[in-house]
Amino acid sequence: MNIIINIIATIMLMPWFGIVMMSPMMVVAGGFRDNVSAILMAMLLIGYPVLIFAVIKILKFRYFGFNVNYFLIGFSLVVGLIFIVYGFPQMLYNVSRGIPGIGYFIQESNVYLDGDKIKEADGVSFKIFKEDVRYAKDNDHVFYHGQILKGAIAKTFTPVVIDKSKNPIFWKDENSVFQMGKKIESENPVTFQLINGCYARDDKHVYFCDLLIENANPNKFKLINENIANDGVNIFIINKQSKTPLDIESFEVIKSDNSDNYCRDKNNVYAVYFSQKDPLLKVEGADPSSFKPLERSYAVDKNYVYFLNSNKQKVERLSGINVKTFSVGYNNATKSDANDGVNFLMEGENIKK
Repeated sequence: MNIIINIIATIMLMPWFGIVMMSPMMVVAGGFRDNVSAILMAMLLIGYPVLIFAVIKILKFRYFGFNVNYFLIGFSLVVGLIFIVYGFPQMLYNVSRGIPGIGYFIQESNVYLDGDKIKEADGVSFKIFKEDVRYAKDNDHVFYHGQILKGAIAKTFTPVVIDKSKNPIFWKDENSVFQMGKKIESENPVTFQLINGCYARDDKHVYFCDLLIENANPNKFKLINENIANDGVNIFIINKQSKTPLDIESFEVIKSDNSDNYCRDKNNVYAVYFSQKDPLLKVEGADPSSFKPLERSYAVDKNYVYFLNSNKQKVERLSGINVKTFSVGYNNATKSDANDGVNFLMEGENIKK
């Protein structure tokens, strides 16, 4: 009988390690923290080895010749630690008191976030910002994710917005500007205003999120698209100023359904590389008036075919390819992604004639 019980117990224990590995997905599921049945079921699934060895102990059996107390104590310690790390006891306690496990919650003079009490918060004056529920304040403090936002003045703290239907990226008070709970070193928060997206300015500087854009003129700064801008003198890619010589008046993004990685002026074509020190790279020999981006990182003008090689961080002009008959599209028979009828290419490499 003892050996049969041991075999059955071993078979039942086999899925336990997989259950523990998958348990984080169960715990973060929507509504889990407020569902008593779900919490108890999770505790049962994680803690059932303790029950198994408790039964073996009650029956006064050994586990394959070993004292069952070692396994009972060992699994009890591991399961107990998992319960504490996941916060199961606190979850059950909060549910019993009507405190939700997600978001801010005010109960009399106390404030909670995700079921944890915020000791510094005053529930009487506590207010959650509807523009972004990560932010809240009371009479004395501003909170971000339940933590006091250092340096923020609650009385004048407000979102920086143009369109009230969009969640604000920037927040400010009379002395400081904040983004994602981090202070931005604006010299004049009173003049700080949103341009669009992640771009903002005050009377002296332009910012991309929490990054200062060096040498940008805030009075003339204009967006060309969501990541490219100019101030009448310089071109900026995100927060980087390009030093590549170009004609600023005719500079534009080449609009295409296939790629937004190219710009041009009246003289040249430029590839955009966000990760390089200078984010604009001149495409040597490209004709700006006829240049056209294609699918799969290819491009053409009236004379040549080009391939944007991301690994080498450059645009390669492909020699010997007939631009008039060139087309892009995967061909399973030749294992190519482009061809001109004679030459077959894969990622810019000539693989077959």
